[in-house]
Amino acid sequence: MRPNSIEALEIEVHKVESLWRAGDWRGTLDGYCSLFKDRWNHLNGNADSLTAADLAILERIADLAVPFGQYKWADQLLEIATRGYSRLGSAFWADYSTVKRAHLAFSNSLPYEARILLATRRATLGDFEALEFTQEGFIRWETSYQAAPDSESKTLLFSQLYIVLGRLLMHLGLYGSALTALVRGTVHASASHLESAASTLMHLRLAAAQCLLEKGELQDASTELGNIERRIEEKKHPGHLTTFLEIQAKLDLLRGDFGSAQRHLLRVWYTCRERGFVAPALRAFLNLAQLLIYLNKTIEAKTLLTAC
Repeated sequence: MRPNSIEALEIEVHKVESLWRAGDWRGTLDGYCSLFKDRWNHLNGNADSLTAADLAILERIADLAVPFGQYKWADQLLEIATRGYSRLGSAFWADYSTVKRAHLAFSNSLPYEARILLATRRATLGDFEALEFTQEGFIRWETSYQAAPDSESKTLLFSQLYIVLGRLLMHLGLYGSALTALVRGTVHASASHLESAASTLMHLRLAAAQCLLEKGELQDASTELGNIERRIEEKKHPGHLTTFLEIQAKLDLLRGDFGSAQRHLLRVWYTCRERGFVAPALRAFLNLAQLLIYLNKTIEAKTLLTAC
């Protein structure tokens, strides 16, 4: 079926999303790619004819491509979506897709690129580098933003923005300000009624746990991780699980519990391999191999290297 109308497109999207709810990320990615290919052929490859629904599919493809290591491809898709939203006169969605590109830059260990991306939307988002990193300063920033079509959309954008801002502040070593930003983000995510809000809230809490860990507040980090673990939906959001396990492994190492760290890293590796998440699996493999070598478990390290 070629989804050449918005109604047909919505039906096909619903079918593909059912795969995601069942935990089939590869099937979901393939389904969305097939959908967009048909739409692209129908539009004769004319990017100026892309609708808001088409751009939303591009964003979904970009989200799904990241765990499979397709960072560059995902960024290109989001860049196309941003230009498309700008062409359609939707400053809000152009802001939103740019924030998602900033998330992607962090996932690819490019914090400076994330900073540059946010600066490109200064006209609507404001100068985030001139912000006062307090609750009062954040509220003034939110109030000044006028591009959102409604309060729900504004909540969606700022819950994502505070993740990026928190990660950027952590990168700069400003852990107190980072925690303030992340806590403010949880206020927005908790108030949202969108289906994606629960996932956003989990991202914020994981980032807060990471921040507490890097700040040296190990007990608070442990408490936060304990609260997070009970709320993880592994089937729908395996990335939350792997991030949680990676942070937990770091905490184990800092506490000298090397056995627990090894178990957590092994679980990350198995989970990523099972789902075909190439880049996260490689990162988990390297972390695990490094730990085994550090513990002088050279035979196990060699076995691991041979298995890969």
